[in-house]
Amino acid sequence: MYAEVYLPIAVNHTFSYLIPEKLEKDIKKGTLVGLPFGRRTAIGYVNNIVQNKEYLGKIKSIDAIFSNSIKENQDIIELIDWMSRYYLTSKGLVVKSIFPFLFSRDFKNLKKEKEFIITNLGKKTLEAKQVKGLSRKRILESIKLEESFISLKKLKDKIQTSNDSIKTLLRDKYISVKESSITYDPLLEVRVPNRVPQLKLSKEQDKIFKELETKINNDCFSVNLIHGVTGSGKTEIYIKLVEKLLKQNKTALILVPEIVLTPETAKRFKLYFRSQVGIWNSGMTNSEKKWTWNNLKNQNLKIIIGTRSSVFLPIKNLSLIIVDEEHDASYKQAEGMPAYNARDIAIIRSKNLNIPAILGSATPSIESYYNSSKGKYNLFELMERYGSATYPSVELVNMFDEENKDQIFSQKLLDSINSRLRKKEQIILLHNRRGYASMLYCSECGYVFTSSKTSVPLTYHKTYNQLVCHHTDERYSIPEKCIDCGSNKLLFKGIGTEQIEAELSKFFPSARISRFDADSTSKKNAYKQILKDFDDYKSDILIGTQMVSKGFDFHNVTLVGVLNADIGLFSPDFRSSERIFQLLYQVCGRSGRGEKKGKAIIQSYNTNDPYIMSSSIMDTKKYYNILMADRLELDYPPFSKIIRILLKGKNIKDLEKTMNPIINFLNENKFTVLGPTLAPIEKINNLYRYHIIVKSDKPLRLQDAYLKNKKLNDYLSKLKRVRYQFDIDPLSLL
Repeated sequence: MYAEVYLPIAVNHTFSYLIPEKLEKDIKKGTLVGLPFGRRTAIGYVNNIVQNKEYLGKIKSIDAIFSNSIKENQDIIELIDWMSRYYLTSKGLVVKSIFPFLFSRDFKNLKKEKEFIITNLGKKTLEAKQVKGLSRKRILESIKLEESFISLKKLKDKIQTSNDSIKTLLRDKYISVKESSITYDPLLEVRVPNRVPQLKLSKEQDKIFKELETKINNDCFSVNLIHGVTGSGKTEIYIKLVEKLLKQNKTALILVPEIVLTPETAKRFKLYFRSQVGIWNSGMTNSEKKWTWNNLKNQNLKIIIGTRSSVFLPIKNLSLIIVDEEHDASYKQAEGMPAYNARDIAIIRSKNLNIPAILGSATPSIESYYNSSKGKYNLFELMERYGSATYPSVELVNMFDEENKDQIFSQKLLDSINSRLRKKEQIILLHNRRGYASMLYCSECGYVFTSSKTSVPLTYHKTYNQLVCHHTDERYSIPEKCIDCGSNKLLFKGIGTEQIEAELSKFFPSARISRFDADSTSKKNAYKQILKDFDDYKSDILIGTQMVSKGFDFHNVTLVGVLNADIGLFSPDFRSSERIFQLLYQVCGRSGRGEKKGKAIIQSYNTNDPYIMSSSIMDTKKYYNILMADRLELDYPPFSKIIRILLKGKNIKDLEKTMNPIINFLNENKFTVLGPTLAPIEKINNLYRYHIIVKSDKPLRLQDAYLKNKKLNDYLSKLKRVRYQFDIDPLSLL
């Protein structure tokens, strides 16, 4: 028997391998196997089992089975097949992208922990004062005090312990040892009260809950969009639905867009479902992932709360997938292939499993909104806040009306901050630029300092006193002269979160200010401490980038300030307006989520922009009407499908040459094509970037045409000096 195997490489065809007789019963489609490939050992994905080989050359044999986790989950096999076709990616690359840890040698059995207990002989010898050596005596005394097994770690925390002394005590049979599994539960430190609180839904919530409950009981596929204003209580509906599922021994998956949202969401579910809740995200260690993986397999965990990669987990009896904040761009895997969107994957997986999918958002993506308006998705609306909370009042401030047009804070915002601080209420300030200044430039010749590898301006970070590239993390010392004209008249321009923090402390020196951005949260779990301090009222003002707009629930926040709503407004990307509205609407929704009335102030130099105006009056219907009209006029999604073909290389001529066969293919198949042209960000990490934007009237038209064109497929897979990427349904054209 032979296996047709995909390898995690760009070549989109299988390789034939002989299956050893001893492994024939265990190797099926979906098995990961170790095998020789060239001069190295590789891990491959078995796509098919055949009796006769098509390859006429010498056939090598599979060495071993690496994992059968995929084989045991038919829906994941179907998902891999779909992703390979839709995202035009080799199945080997798809599998390695969604299960990278299975390809890691570190993802093995969990470490065991040694535990010790004193024996009767040890007790007698200790009482008779016949133990030799002060160190051994202290160890025996400490173990005896426990009256049960004590771990080596705990023992070393109590007293100074040497391994030699432990070995001697074991040799003399004064102590005995056992090995126990270590609990690597990432939620171990999340404490919840002993008493499970009573959850009562409002009339509107209960109506939606009952309709969704019926869909779950029907055991059939459906996509359900909950369009609820911020603070409307979507999570309470999720909890009630999960409660019903657990009573039927079923399981649920809840997706959140960012790691920073995982602890809060997990805590809310753990409040009701205790040890049945697990998490999954890229911030977890291999040991934590292995522990979670094992507890999913033995069904100790019934609820997973995770970021985009969790959508692929092999969860038994999975009966509901919830995608919270479904509009969020973080669900999109932007780099590499497959460039998948976890929201779309959740819908496809739900279809494969014949179960409902629930999408939730205060600002649904235009695609989801359009699908619900056409009846493809079921729409449920929650237009009032949960409990006693009311929606904040929003004020739009024209910064051109300020006395100093270059000032960071309007007088209205400063007065409002001062008022909240006096009342001991909290404030969130949004500015979607980190660092201190956005660029360094020469006032004589206009030269802008950029990275040697990238075509975007370097950002000045006062914390490091260096210029930093946010694409490659390169750092440069501050130059004394312009490298173009030699002038020493260098100036910083633009404002970042560091500068805002410094300037705000001048106005309010006694205020406790925290910063929440990629720099302040770079260390593991730093974000947890910042959020905990703010939640515990150890901080008065939280300044941050788009991270502060996420679904946080701080009941003492009564003021939100947006320092510059125009950032990204003129970006050469058809989704920029959609992103700006979502960001402004979401961050304003962080205010007034408790019993106190909330307020939001949006500062802008473009107050007549329709998207900024819509966000300031919190009018989603007006926003969708404007956006739909714009997209229809330009034939952009949801009225067409967009595919971006991105080529990267060190030599522009190589890129231009590579474009020709692709353009010929697109023209022969009569696609609408924009480009080829240099991407808005022309160079990243020493690679120039060319792209082609393709519009299609049908979802799989380009994919099917490409897969039939073996000549182009082979041409791209054999490129040496050029990398290519198919980005299906791109969320950014930069």
